[in-house]
Parts: sequence; C-alpha cells; structure tokens
Amino acid sequence: MLSQKSILTLVLVFIFLGFTAQFSLSFADESTFSESTSSSVSAQQMSSNYSMAGLPEEAKLRRWSGEWWMGSSLQGFSEGVDDGVRNKFKLGTKFVYELSPWAKLSFDGELAFTSGRTQTRVEDEYVETGLRIREGVLEVGNSDNYALQIGVIQQKFLQSQLLISDKKSFPGVKEIFVWNIMNSQLSLYAQQTVPTSTSLNPNRAEQEPLPTFLTETVSLKTGLASSVKPEFWITHFKFNNLPAIVAYKSQYVGNMIDGDDMPNSRFRYGFDGLVFGTKVCLCLLKFPITFGSQWLENYAAPSGLNRGQDLGLSVDFELPNQVVIRPALRTFFVEPYLTPGYYTRWEVGNVNRQGYMARMDLEFRRYGFKTQFEYVSSQVLNINRYQFDREIFYIGVETNHVSF
Repeated sequence: MLSQKSILTLVLVFIFLGFTAQFSLSFADESTFSESTSSSVSAQQMSSNYSMAGLPEEAKLRRWSGEWWMGSSLQGFSEGVDDGVRNKFKLGTKFVYELSPWAKLSFDGELAFTSGRTQTRVEDEYVETGLRIREGVLEVGNSDNYALQIGVIQQKFLQSQLLISDKKSFPGVKEIFVWNIMNSQLSLYAQQTVPTSTSLNPNRAEQEPLPTFLTETVSLKTGLASSVKPEFWITHFKFNNLPAIVAYKSQYVGNMIDGDDMPNSRFRYGFDGLVFGTKVCLCLLKFPITFGSQWLENYAAPSGLNRGQDLGLSVDFELPNQVVIRPALRTFFVEPYLTPGYYTRWEVGNVNRQGYMARMDLEFRRYGFKTQFEYVSSQVLNINRYQFDREIFYIGVETNHVSF
C-alpha cells in the first residue's frame, strides 16, 4: 500500500496538473487580487498585456514586480543560566511573477547574518544565518473570489503568535475564498501543511507517519463607520502525527511529554482546538487606537493545561515632519498544552508562560525608515526543571519597503 507521504505527493501532483490544464481555457478579464487574499505584492503593479511576442525588453519586465528592504537589530536575553547578546543584519525581498491573469508565482525571503555571544540550552529563531524562505507559492484562481496556493506557506496569516510563530513556514496547500458584501468582507482560509522538523536518529526502529498541520479560518471585516474598523475571526487548528524529535525538543520549552529519550518521546495529549480573535481600530483624528484580543483553547488536553490569552493595545501619534510614534503593550498567558512549544514564538517564551511585552515604534516616513524598541518579560506558569523566568530586549532599525 502507498504510504501517507506518497498519497499526499500524488494529490499535490494531480492538483497542479489540473490547474495547469486550465491555463489554456478562456477566462474573464483580469482583475487584481484583493489585499486579504495574499500577503504578496499587489498585482496592480503588473502589466495587463500578456502577449510577449515582439514586445520590447522593458515591456516584458512589467510582468515582474516586487520590493526590497534591509535592517539591523540588537537583541539580548537572560533566563536562568542562559544569556546572550547578538546582532543581526538582514536583506529582505518580495517579488511576484505573473504567469497569466489567473496565475502567479510569488516569493518572500530574507538573507540574514547573525553574530554575537549566546549560551542557551534550546534553539531559538533569532540566531538563523543564511537564506530563509518565508513564503514561495504558485497561486491560481479568480482574483476577486478565490485562490489556491501551493508551495511554502507562511503561518503569519493566522495572526496568532501564541498558537504558532509567524516566522514558521510549512510546505502544503492553502485555499482562500473572499466575499465582499456592502461595507463588509467575509473570508475563508484553509490549509493542509506538513509541519517541518529534521532528526538524526540511528536508534529509530520504524518510519514515523507523515505529520500534518490543518487549519480553517473564518474572518469578518466590517466598515461600520470610517472611524471604527472591527475584525473578527475564528480558527480551528489540529496537529497530527507529530514526530518524536518535536516532542523531545518541546519538553525544553514548556510541554510535558512521555518517554525517557528522544526515540521514545511522545506528547502526552493531542492538539485540536480553536482560536477566537478580534481587532478593532478606533481611527479618531490623528491618534488611531487599536485593541486586539485572542482566546485559545486546545480541546484535546485537560482543563488547566490547555488555554491561552493575548490582549494588546496600541496608539498611533502622528507628529509634524511625517513622524509617527506607536507605543504598544501586550499581556499574555499560554498554558503548557495549548500547542506544541517547538513551533511557537521564542520571544514570548514558547508555552507554559505568562507575561507582558512593551514596544515602541518610531517611524520617519520622510526619510524612509523606522526604529523599534521592545522589552518582554515572561514568567513560568508551572515550575519545571527546564524553564526559568526570562527577559528580552530588542532594538532594531529597518528601511521602508522599496518597490522595483
């Protein structure tokens, strides 16, 4: 019998071939993809002429569009016997190549160089050096109503750093449906991905089943008035067949597991739950106030170990000379079995934490750059031998995104 991995591969191949066959059909006039259907660069920057024969070179290049930016940051942290100070320089790019009015290739990546001194017992995302692909997908579909993405899917669209880090990207498929009704927008997102991990384990006696991460999100944005902009969403999430290496590493960042060594490590409970989120902007005068909240619960784990909450508030102060100051404050807690700690955001302490984050953005729009100051303090909820109270500070400078 075919393995789960072989079956998934065949499904993806058939989906790809099916949509490739549709490229030869006649479609309606092209229109641009709405902002909510993709985090990629707007298709409005692309050329509407797709007959390339005999066109000058500059006309052919109109099918390409994108942007770039660069930044530098300094981060320090302290947790028990661990500490570190490191600097990162990054050069990011995002570009889109339109294959046709209903299909495009998009890429979002970052080249990073990190140096510093770090003493830590567990991995964290900040120390990555080299090329990191945030997203790389083939997207096909009707520009106003639906789209299918196949490739490396960035998890930032879930808008929940307590559930999964926005820096994580998984291979898989994502479906998007959008309906615009008067002053409101109803969206449906679903993804079927393979959560990534790598292990070198000579003691493993059998092949582990293919892991999956499945989500379905319903989102509603309404425009009740020009000064009030609410958004509501519900996400169902489920992890299946997570490998031993993920469970083994997750015990160091807050999860409780069964097993004495890596080959025998297993999560004690499953992960199948819901995220309820809301975000409201009170766009009054020159001082917009944004409030956000999330409630998360994993129904596959017992009460007292399975919940999380995230509350945030930010204010934009627009000053003369196109200067914007944006202070923000978040408070959060995440219990030990809300989600696999291996995939969560290191800066908030992964899981089994409670704390707060204070942040200040200073944006100089006239000069095309912004600075960011951030401080995070997180305390351990349930005492264990691997976690201690943690403090993190961050200072960063980043240029505005420049189109090309």
